Amino acid sequence: MIPYLLAIAGGYLIGSSTEKKLFANGGMTEMAEGGEIARTILQQLGGAGRLTAMTGAYNFIDRGNGLSFKIKNQRANYIKITLNGKDLYDVEVGRIRGNTYKVVKQGNDLYFDQLKPFIEEATGMYLSLYKKGGETKKRTKFVDKVDAIADRLDGTKVPKKLQKDYGKRYNREEAEEAGRRIAGAQLRDLKN
Repeated sequence: MIPYLLAIAGGYLIGSSTEKKLFANGGMTEMAEGGEIARTILQQLGGAGRLTAMTGAYNFIDRGNGLSFKIKNQRANYIKITLNGKDLYDVEVGRIRGNTYKVVKQGNDLYFDQLKPFIEEATGMYLSLYKKGGETKKRTKFVDKVDAIADRLDGTKVPKKLQKDYGKRYNREEAEEAGRRIAGAQLRDLKN
């Protein structure tokens, strides 16, 4: 088939008409034989819909042993992910501008769970609504909050209006009492 030119990248032809298999409506349209690698990579990144919503991703291309796509970003606008012989991923994040291509960040031998954080760090864009590849913060227990506040207050100067209750500096016991008051007030504010 006649190759088409997506971009000239440091002398490399990116894509050809036989490689081009666009993703549409959240998934791949016609898949030539195979395509499982590109589909799996896309699934590991959260799917085409989420990726498009979060980064403006477009021009998804099945590269046989990987996937490439463009994103709408000033820092980097091209991502190529390739499955290597070790069953790990090689990732190239680059910037295409006119006829020039510059590699912004390159990673080799990445596990699937390292793809999102790598791309997020390289582009400065989150790939999901949660920071750091979908991880959410663990709920903090009240006693942990009190301990954290007490650690911060222990040995620090007490505000003048509270010195009649605590003295000039917080000792550990006073810091824990103040920590309980502060954490309790924060919890009340959250419930209201």
